[in-house]
Amino acid sequence: MQYKIISVVSVFSPAKALEKLTREVNEAIMLGWEPIGGLTTVGGQRFFQAMIKRR
Repeated sequence: MQYKIISVVSVFSPAKALEKLTREVNEAIMLGWEPIGGLTTVGGQRFFQAMIKRR
């Protein structure tokens, strides 16, 4: 099993950062990655999604 974290940083707009994270997570899903747990945020400016890929 492989593990990675996708992260984005909001400079001006948290909504834009979430749109970017959504795109990146969806692309990873198409490549066989699975989200683990929910979205994590730090200070409303950094957003993270943990992913795994089963072999």
